[in-house]
Amino acid sequence: MQANFAHNKFGEKGFSNYEVYNDFFIRWYHKQDPKAHPTNRFSANVQLGSSNYTKFNPSSANDYLSNTFTSSIAYSTQLFNLFNLNINARHTQSNTTHRVDVSLPDLSLSSNTIYPFRPKKLTKPLKWYQNLNLRYQLQAKNNLSRPDSTFFNNLSFKDFNIGFQHNLPISLNINFFKYLQWSNQFNTNWRWYFKSIDKNWNPIDSNMVIDTLYKFRMPLDISYTTSLSTRLYGFYSFGKFPLRVIRHVITPSISYTWRPDFSVKPWNYYNVCHTPNGEEWYSPFEGAIFGYPPRGKSSAISFAIANNIEAKIRQRTDTGEMLKKIVLIENLSLSTSYNFAADSFQLSPLIISARTKLFKNFELRYALGLDPYHYDTTGRRIDKFQFDIDKNFLILKIKNGISVVIYFCNILILKEENFYIRA
Repeated sequence: MQANFAHNKFGEKGFSNYEVYNDFFIRWYHKQDPKAHPTNRFSANVQLGSSNYTKFNPSSANDYLSNTFTSSIAYSTQLFNLFNLNINARHTQSNTTHRVDVSLPDLSLSSNTIYPFRPKKLTKPLKWYQNLNLRYQLQAKNNLSRPDSTFFNNLSFKDFNIGFQHNLPISLNINFFKYLQWSNQFNTNWRWYFKSIDKNWNPIDSNMVIDTLYKFRMPLDISYTTSLSTRLYGFYSFGKFPLRVIRHVITPSISYTWRPDFSVKPWNYYNVCHTPNGEEWYSPFEGAIFGYPPRGKSSAISFAIANNIEAKIRQRTDTGEMLKKIVLIENLSLSTSYNFAADSFQLSPLIISARTKLFKNFELRYALGLDPYHYDTTGRRIDKFQFDIDKNFLILKIKNGISVVIYFCNILILKEENFYIRA
């Protein structure tokens, strides 16, 4: 650990250009030996001080040129052989903007996977309900951002951005007839906030007025997902050829996701602001640390098919022959979904994605989407199926611009383009 203090004087005392600066800077680096404790871990990398210290007292050219200093302190431990606790403190200081951002504490508490219906002594085979499991996770954050010159001046509770998030997923996986896997998950996400916002349109100044309300609120977010999947295997043998066998694995799946609309009763997590352009929906929790529940109901069924193709080839060696496995197509998948709760564009584009390794450190990824809806001459998407308008015309469009080559951990993203193909 190194702590420095500097008392700098500039100009002549009694003149207008006379200035006195009292500055400090602290550097602290610590890394605990893993052998010191079986479960506790502590580390620190701290660089903080007054903004003028490195300007007037640089110890190196890098100190003088650096505009940003960061700090981090981390502590982790295990509690009762059930919970993992992580506590972090972070600090960012900019000499350009003269602002200090602090996150203290940044806490995470997560439990191991709990099977409430399993006995201490397992008996085989397990009952279907004994696979039900849950895992609790708590996150807590406190953020503060202020000018460095007045960081501790008139500091109050209102200056802090505080949030808690409780997450409790409950899962149940069941196997049918050894070949079908049925997965279920009910997820609850409970946020705690100490302030929210209220928006109102000011017709006199023609602007939006945003007021901060200091009130404890607890928005709850819930969702349910169920899915059914299996695996199909196909083999083709080539006899005595160097290419001995090709294996094709097909993984079809169907899933359903439900989530309520959190803008209506009994939730009412959204408000309406009336503007000259009409009604504007907004969440009172905009800008909150852990976000807020989404607006709009979801009742969607999804379909997906994943493919994997591998081959075994015969190779000669000094001691004879051996079979080497090579991956022809690591993954080729097709997926789409239909949202019964949507008032328009219920059917999503058919997404086709592929991933394969050409060499040891060379991977090719590609994705595109087949959109079933019509586009007018201006490029606007219309809520009518293209097949109903022109039965021979489909629009093929690359989604998300995904066409990625990874070579020695360097990522190259190719440019997104649109293609129009007449079938």
